[in-house]
Amino acid sequence: MWMPKDVREWFDDIERGTGQPPRVEKIGDRRFQITAENERVTMTLDLKMTSPGKWVWAYSTLTVDGERRPLAKNAREFYRLFRDPDSKGLVRVDPADEEPFEPYPADDLPITVQNLVGQLTGRLAHLDPVVRAGRLADGTPLVEATVPHGYVRVKVGATLELRVVRDGYDVTVDAKDGIESALRSLTEDHDPTKPAPAAPGRARRATEAQRNTSVEVRRATVFRI
Repeated sequence: MWMPKDVREWFDDIERGTGQPPRVEKIGDRRFQITAENERVTMTLDLKMTSPGKWVWAYSTLTVDGERRPLAKNAREFYRLFRDPDSKGLVRVDPADEEPFEPYPADDLPITVQNLVGQLTGRLAHLDPVVRAGRLADGTPLVEATVPHGYVRVKVGATLELRVVRDGYDVTVDAKDGIESALRSLTEDHDPTKPAPAAPGRARRATEAQRNTSVEVRRATVFRI
């Protein structure tokens, strides 16, 4: 069907991101609705004309397995959710891709590392953690605590750099307030029925790179809450 240029751009973005053409309907004189749908996920996007030739986001809905849920924060999150509804839009992690490290001798731990090992061991004691400390290839100290359903890795530099993986997904975004919030994100609301990931091994980036393009800016407004 015919659609205005701006609506066509939204349509094309969604088709590229989901791998299939969305459905488009004209639902009023100044309103179009785009629907992206598969067996488990349905997203509707309403666009309205605010001035001649200018179409903007007006309203969206998102359902997974028939239940309404908050909209994705951005297009990348929605496309991950569309492809893998169980991911909740998070990035799936292969623990085998974690950066390797050489263990410290037990009698040669820097005091900062000793303190961190003690903190992680104590806070995760109820989960029987395996806590290891070592150096990365560039000499950066690292402490890793693995529990049955995930792990936290902490690089010890001028500041602590955290990475948290739970049930096979990167949940580092939950660790906004340092170690304590990282440990909460690893331990709270855990579903013990989910399979545990394998132990870590080599490195992968924690998050996807942000792209500062006009298309990405436009996409980011589609799926806002």
